[in-house]
Amino acid sequence: RGRTPKQVQQLPKVEEPVPAVPIAVSPVEVTTKENETDGKNQINGFQKISAPATEKRPNKLRIETNKVCPAQSAIAMETDYSADSFLASMTKDSANRRRLLHDEFLVLSRTEARRLTRSTDRATRHAAANRYSDIVPYDHTLVELDTGDYINASFVQGETDALRWIATQAPIDAGESVGKETVSDFWQMIVQYDVACIVMLGQHQEDFVQKCGEYWPESMGKTARYGNVEVKVVCELEEKSWVHREFDVSPTSSYFRGASAKSSQKSRLSHTSQSHVKVSHWQYKEWKDNDTPRISSFLEFLLQVRRRQYTSPVVVHCSAGIGRTGVFICTDNVISRFESEGIIDIFSEVNRSRQQRPSMVYTVKQYECIYNTIGEYLKQTQQQK
Repeated sequence: RGRTPKQVQQLPKVEEPVPAVPIAVSPVEVTTKENETDGKNQINGFQKISAPATEKRPNKLRIETNKVCPAQSAIAMETDYSADSFLASMTKDSANRRRLLHDEFLVLSRTEARRLTRSTDRATRHAAANRYSDIVPYDHTLVELDTGDYINASFVQGETDALRWIATQAPIDAGESVGKETVSDFWQMIVQYDVACIVMLGQHQEDFVQKCGEYWPESMGKTARYGNVEVKVVCELEEKSWVHREFDVSPTSSYFRGASAKSSQKSRLSHTSQSHVKVSHWQYKEWKDNDTPRISSFLEFLLQVRRRQYTSPVVVHCSAGIGRTGVFICTDNVISRFESEGIIDIFSEVNRSRQQRPSMVYTVKQYECIYNTIGEYLKQTQQQK
């Protein structure tokens, strides 16, 4: 699995991050240029983040596929497609297509191996608050809390909005044995960053293993308090593959007394004008850890969330906040770029997301899931014309 529960693992520390590319790592050769943030313009709060200037896509990438699969002829593979060329690629021999995806994923993994020297000092100093000791956020995209507490959460860019996403691990409740309770920090983040939508990918328990803490009340109409925030379930609509809930979220007076004097961000909620806000909660149920969902139902779920056009950051979590979370975020970003530019480039999007949170899209099966979901999306789009 690659995730070690609750044994503190010391990650390498360096003074400066190592650029992701250009590199020449045997057996794969990559010839491209990519600009990463140098860590100087750190994300220190919602109001301080500017326009998408953190992570840029690489120039066209050409991978010599025979370096990975010697049986293939020496061809150069480009990772960006038009709709027609993408759909044509989906009709290739499945074994050949799977090899090509494995090639791309190997390049992503080897590229990230160089990038993992980026600073994660703050996360490793708060080991008890990490659900998995080897899945920790980079310092330069870490979500800051006004309370000064640490949360395992990262800002991830959207297609045009630097504040489109917050990718985070599943909250840890007090009844779990994995470490420090983080549910109160989770709700602190929701209120502080004016979050109107939470996407949960998976169940609280999967195969008798706890994957996520309980972070909302058990029954309709009941109110529960988490730290300085009260949460009430006011609506719940259950579909076959997902559940859509609406929460009333009310910070207590203690929340406002404890808020940082430095915080200047505007919110839907202020102490004088409004006592609570609505937060939508979308839970996709049919997706186990390290597995893939049914493509048609997952796409329908993703499009349901997209149609709401939330303007504040959307919080997405699974268990570790990298695998299923990465698939959802990258798929949505790929669709957004296609709608604005007519280009599909899954490799570049996953590579960019991994510059902001380690190991996003954790397995090659999940990487293939993005391809299959985009293929289904394009087919549906063409049928509607």
